[in-house]
Amino acid sequence: MADRPRDSTGRKKPIPVAMPRLATNLEKQDAPDGLSDRDTISDGLLSGINLSGQLAAYVSLAALRLRSVDLNGTHLRAVQLTDVGLESCDLSNADWEKGAFSRVELVGCRLTGFRAADATLRDVTVTGCDCRLAQFRFSTFKQARFEGCNLSEADFYGADLSGVVFVGCDLTNAEMSAAKLVGTELCGSKIDGLKAGHKELQGTVVDPMQAVQLAGQLGLHVRWDEEAGTADRAAVLLPRSSNARTGF
Repeated sequence: MADRPRDSTGRKKPIPVAMPRLATNLEKQDAPDGLSDRDTISDGLLSGINLSGQLAAYVSLAALRLRSVDLNGTHLRAVQLTDVGLESCDLSNADWEKGAFSRVELVGCRLTGFRAADATLRDVTVTGCDCRLAQFRFSTFKQARFEGCNLSEADFYGADLSGVVFVGCDLTNAEMSAAKLVGTELCGSKIDGLKAGHKELQGTVVDPMQAVQLAGQLGLHVRWDEEAGTADRAAVLLPRSSNARTGF
C-alpha cells in the first residue's frame, strides 16, 4: 500500500473525509408517523418535518437527505446513519448514544447539548454548526472534520480524535482530558481554556501561537527571541521541577 502524502513539515496528510453517496434527484418523502424501534428510512429527501422528542432504538437512516428537520430532544439509542446529509436541522439536546455514523455531512445544523456518547463516527464532516455543550464522551472518530463550528464547552472526554481536523472552530473550554489526540489538527481554532494535559497533547498539530498558549497551560515559561519576535524562534524553558514534554 502506498504511503500517504506528506506536507512540508514531513507529517502525513490527513486521510480525506469521504462524503455521503447521495443521488442528486432524491424524491421527497412524506413525514413518517413517528419513529419506532428498528425503523428504516432510506433513499429520499425529508424536508421541513417535525420529529422532535421521538424515542426509539436501532433506527436506520440510509441514502437520505434531511433538510430543516426538527430532531430536537430525540432519544435514538444506537441509531445508524449511512450516506446521510443534514442541512439546517435541529439536533439540540438529542441523545444518540452508541450511534454509528458513516459518510455523514452536517451543514448549518444546531447541535447545542447534542449527545453522542460512545459513538462511532467515520467519514463525518460538520460545517458551520452550533455545537456548544455537545457531548462525544468515549466516542471514536475516523476521518472526521469540523469546520467553522462553535464547540465551546463541548465534551470529548476519553474520545479517540486521532487525525481529526478542526478548522476555524471555537474550542473555548472544550474538554479533551483522557482523549487520544495524535495527529489531531487544531491550527487556526480558538483553544482558550482547552482542557487537555501533556499526555493528551503529545502528537497534536498546532500553529506557533497555539504552541505558546499551550506551553503556559502546561506550566512552561516561554522566552521570546527579541530579535526574531516570532513563536518559531521562541525558547521554551521547563521549570526545574517539571519533566513535561510538549509533544508537538
